[in-house]
Amino acid sequence: MTNSKMVVVFLLLVGSLAFVNSLHIPGFVKGKPLRHHLDKIRLPGNAALDSCAIEFYFTQIVDHFDSTNKDTWQQRVQLNSKFFNSAVTDQPIIFLMIGGEGSAEQKWVCREDYTYMKLAKKYNALVIQVEHRFFGKSYPYKNGTMGDMSTSTLRLLTSQQALEDLANFVQNYKYNNITWTNPKWVVFGGSYPGSLCAWFRGDSKYANLTVGGICSSAPLLPKLDFYEYAEVMEYAFKNWSAIQNTNCDQLITDGFYQLRQNTYADSGRAKLNAVFNITPPLDPTMKNFDFFVTNFLANIFSVFQGIDQYTFDGRDNITIGGYNIDNLCKKMIAAPDPVTGIANVVFWDPTNPNPMAQYLDNDYYDDIALFNKSYYDYTNNNQQDIAASRGWMWLCCGMALGWLQTTENNGMFNHAVPLRHAFLFLYMLRPDLITDVHIL
Repeated sequence: MTNSKMVVVFLLLVGSLAFVNSLHIPGFVKGKPLRHHLDKIRLPGNAALDSCAIEFYFTQIVDHFDSTNKDTWQQRVQLNSKFFNSAVTDQPIIFLMIGGEGSAEQKWVCREDYTYMKLAKKYNALVIQVEHRFFGKSYPYKNGTMGDMSTSTLRLLTSQQALEDLANFVQNYKYNNITWTNPKWVVFGGSYPGSLCAWFRGDSKYANLTVGGICSSAPLLPKLDFYEYAEVMEYAFKNWSAIQNTNCDQLITDGFYQLRQNTYADSGRAKLNAVFNITPPLDPTMKNFDFFVTNFLANIFSVFQGIDQYTFDGRDNITIGGYNIDNLCKKMIAAPDPVTGIANVVFWDPTNPNPMAQYLDNDYYDDIALFNKSYYDYTNNNQQDIAASRGWMWLCCGMALGWLQTTENNGMFNHAVPLRHAFLFLYMLRPDLITDVHIL
């Protein structure tokens, strides 16, 4: 088991690599959980779903906006026909789950306790999930089992191309070669796939292809500095503190302030190095020390992001079972000081297979090297996660969706993640473009 690899980049909800207790691969990039990581840590029953769905590949167009490019690629599709009556050819109902910034997981077409799966049962719907281009096993260009994630190829990774993929699938897919009359397609998605869902329904170019959509937690407009995310986090902690009549929110505020202040002095850095077992230790003589400081602070912030965001998530029981705001606050209150409380939260991970290895891998350059490669083995789950991070960063910054989660509101989390830290994104795609960046 190797160290958890931690690197901070600006992404919407795919986060600083936050599960630090010696996990074999980062589970978060700046607060956003990588989808394969979530699949591993959720209910054990997920493992029994592997045989639920039929998996196949659909021939897609590489570039929908270049008629001279005749290249095609194979898009992974997962299908569950359990509730579907194939004899119904007039106005059959098809639920289409839109894949997002990670590998398509079968639980989304198999977990019958999910709300939309209950609806599928009620309406006898055929359930399908399509994997997003450049994620999982769905690469427009491959070399054997290696998916091409080079910057020249990533120009094809856009939400516009993804919407065209959806339209092409809806218009041309045939279930068991059956010809349907007026099929009723309903699209589903959450977070970024929720955005695709809403755009697919709202754009007049595609609106007639579906009869409805449930598009959850969907940001609709590109926004560079998405500091409002931190504001919602603060609301959750403050509201919980008020309900439970505790000072948890103030302890978190004090803790993040003290973290920042401790990075400025030798004595403070020595304390942080000891409490968090930072590897390598924070040292002002190291090259681009500012990177390492902000990397450290954003990694800490991302742990709070993950717990906050998924405390009330109804998809599984991991947070309901204890990894939640309530127990986070109990750890903050029980600690002798706010910084120790934060450390206790950081090293508290019920999914960690090796809880005794409590150190925080903060080697920025080693970590960033994982992400600035051009090819990834899509048969390897670890490399799938890393490739997904690179792909999501491209969507955020390369095609300018933005959605960069910062603490620029200067609230509870102080100045842990400044917008200027977004320069680190460039290292992941084009390290040759960076010479010297000061971010504090």
